[in-house]
Amino acid sequence: MKNKQIKIHASLMMLVIIAILFRYWLVSDNHIYFWYDQARDALVSQQMIFDKDIKIQGPSASGTNDTIYHGVLYYYILGPLYVLFNGDPYFVAIAFGTINAFGVVLIYYLSKLVFANNRAALIAAGVLAISFENSEYSTWLSNPMMGLIPVLIFFISVWKVFYEETDTRSVFPVVLMGISLGVIEQSAFYSVYFFGVILLGIIYASLRRKKSIFTILNLKELAAFIFSFGFVISSMIVNQLLLYKAGIFNSSSLGEAFGSSSVLLNPRLLGDLFSTYFIKIGETLAPTMTKVGLILSLMIIYALCKKASKPQRWFLLSWIFAPLWLFVFHFRSSPHMLLGIEYVLIISLAFLIEYLFQNKNKIMTIVGAIVLLLYGYQQFSAVNHIRFQQTSIFTFQKGVVLKNSLSLIDRSYQLSEGEPFSISIWGSPYEYYISWAYLYDWHGKKAYGYVPSYYGTSQVGKYGPELLEQVDSPESRHFLIEEPEIVLLGNIKENFLGKQNSHTVTKTTDMTNLEGFEMHGEYRLQPRVKKTVD
Repeated sequence: MKNKQIKIHASLMMLVIIAILFRYWLVSDNHIYFWYDQARDALVSQQMIFDKDIKIQGPSASGTNDTIYHGVLYYYILGPLYVLFNGDPYFVAIAFGTINAFGVVLIYYLSKLVFANNRAALIAAGVLAISFENSEYSTWLSNPMMGLIPVLIFFISVWKVFYEETDTRSVFPVVLMGISLGVIEQSAFYSVYFFGVILLGIIYASLRRKKSIFTILNLKELAAFIFSFGFVISSMIVNQLLLYKAGIFNSSSLGEAFGSSSVLLNPRLLGDLFSTYFIKIGETLAPTMTKVGLILSLMIIYALCKKASKPQRWFLLSWIFAPLWLFVFHFRSSPHMLLGIEYVLIISLAFLIEYLFQNKNKIMTIVGAIVLLLYGYQQFSAVNHIRFQQTSIFTFQKGVVLKNSLSLIDRSYQLSEGEPFSISIWGSPYEYYISWAYLYDWHGKKAYGYVPSYYGTSQVGKYGPELLEQVDSPESRHFLIEEPEIVLLGNIKENFLGKQNSHTVTKTTDMTNLEGFEMHGEYRLQPRVKKTVD
């Protein structure tokens, strides 16, 4: 027994190492997504430390017109890492990838609890170790990423509280459920839908134990859950109360943010809802072959119907359909809306593979091996593909990784030959310069000793106005930076270019194309010089 445990621990340690290396391979050579949100969070989280600025407000929840905010805990975790790595987002992404790689251990433990099968649990751990989608989330510099580990802890506690067959139970799993749910809520406001998982757990426990739903959690447990959950999200509560007092957050603004995206009020969203689930299943099980993912999902359903027990099916279904509690009232197709669903798909896939391996039919065993090998092939192919495209699952744009941003910045310094220069930015959000200002301040200043000035709309009241000096006219050496796929209504682009052309003219180099741009991935750098006065 002791030797068996040693082998399991050694296997888990090896899988954690594989998971870390797989995530490192995904983001190696600055292959990370770094745009407005990432630059904003990098700046704000470091200012909290350097300026001793205690905050209770996290990032704004998209789709709520800046009336609802995620938790601030993300900033308190992010800031020290940025300070530790001298502002380098690449090493921060690697640090998060390393931390989230330990989800391998948690998914093993959860799978063993649910299936009481060591091999199925080890398969689940191995499948997660090389999961392309989970690796993308693990290294994503955005607040929902913070919920990856807590999601596993939450479902471990849910199983132990509502599904585990036991006559006695300590209050600890209930406290753990409250804390983990609080951290999940801090990571993404929309994660409130996980309360549906608890409700279904209570209903199941009530049916199984033949007790009233009001007695499944005793007063001590209920108080422990409310206190632990409330304590973790207390900063969010205080922030929303202050916004309410200021007239920013109210029932009207909440209705505007949620109403138009309700599946109940807009049944046409039902198709988008199914599409979102299918995409999630495909990205998890077979990211480069959607049809294979669909076939695997049908095989999983068959195996669960054939072999899984009632508590196993109830538990897994309550997990995979948890977002429906929210989607009925507020549907958005953002990637993080189904955050954590990949875990239940991975656990279910491990159950399918173990089901095939347990079958005495050799053909079934061979099918199980093919499924496992096909899954592995898909994950490695997906990493190769996305690295070749220089993109991320969080954007439809190609060639927009940090590597290309830094290449563009280095080129602007090279062409400036140590002389002062200015930049203008056509990017998203329009008239916000923080994405490039942060990179120039962190990378440019460190590598070249100075930063450019900024020629464009005022940054006062926005993020980082102090990073670059704002000038009323461009320097003798000037650069226009364009991000890809930025399309705005009206003549905004024409007015922007007109302002550029009124003071500067393009200058060709050995790398410029016919439009006068140098390409760095899909980022465009246009060298310009100030017009001479006749």
